[in-house]
Amino acid sequence: MEIQKASMLFNRQIKIRTLLTIALLLAFPALTKAADIYWNVTSGDWSDTNPSPWSTGIEPTSSDNAYIRNGGTATVTQAGETCFSLYLDGANTSTVQMSSGSLSILCEYVGNSGKGAFIQSAGINNVTNTGPGLYVGYQSGSYGTYLLSGQGELRAYSESIGYYGTGE
Repeated sequence: MEIQKASMLFNRQIKIRTLLTIALLLAFPALTKAADIYWNVTSGDWSDTNPSPWSTGIEPTSSDNAYIRNGGTATVTQAGETCFSLYLDGANTSTVQMSSGSLSILCEYVGNSGKGAFIQSAGINNVTNTGPGLYVGYQSGSYGTYLLSGQGELRAYSESIGYYGTGE
């Protein structure tokens, strides 16, 4: 009888722990692994849908890592663009060109392991993380450029220019 009671109590505890784990995963979707999405075209608008310039066929969301590594240029012109992390690099300069709209990113690497540029003449680039934030020239041998002009607004909690690489 005692063994049966102990077994029932143990099964109840497992059910409660399982339900709590599921509830936490649903409440905090950022705990799940971010998808890696790659820019596939020479140039295009970040939010194009037909055809999409992104490898998954849809634009990145706040839980996705966005990679522009092919020397291409993504143009941001609409409000509400987002990704978890943005990596701009490659043998040829990979670029984001922002002329309006907004982009919200947790971590931004301009010139992560190659050449990257962020050219902003308007709109808001919001790098929201209190941790890494914005890196321009991240890894050794990399080269990053951030050009901010006109009505552009950069909101970054922290900035590292020339972290291990060269940044301007």
